[in-house]
Amino acid sequence: MTALTLDPSRSELRVRTGAEGLLGALAHSLELVGDALQGTLDGERATVTLATDALRVDGAVRHGAVDPAVLSPQDRAEITRRLRQEVFAGGGALTLTLRREAGALRGELRTPRGAQAVTVRATERQEASGARVFQGALTASLRALGVPALRGPLGAFRVADALQARFTAVFVPPGG
Repeated sequence: MTALTLDPSRSELRVRTGAEGLLGALAHSLELVGDALQGTLDGERATVTLATDALRVDGAVRHGAVDPAVLSPQDRAEITRRLRQEVFAGGGALTLTLRREAGALRGELRTPRGAQAVTVRATERQEASGARVFQGALTASLRALGVPALRGPLGAFRVADALQARFTAVFVPPGG
């Protein structure tokens, strides 16, 4: 079987963070987005990679929806700086590997600090063009990925350990 290539114009990764602690209810939950994805699908194994410097802050989450207007440009810059330095250790990539095992999708999420097996809930469909489309979600633990606890000013809140991620990955045949 010929390997398929990820179409970055039709694929994206969205990650939501939360806050907890004494003033966690006052802190912003965030949605981060990565749309400069690369990857391949070869048989029953798919790999999706995102350079950590391509992950950006889309906005704050309010009442379940992303509101880009809540954060100032300075807030976005500070969050991006901390994300790159403290979470991703200054560079590298996020890599999600999916494998079909016994009819279920199994995954591994790898960051510059570590890796974690994750349960992936996804749907898959094949288009008439031969493209295969995966849409799904997963939950990962910052601690399991080797990320140190992230705290707000004066320790008033901390970033919740659980990250919620949603993805769309569209793999196209050569020349597609």
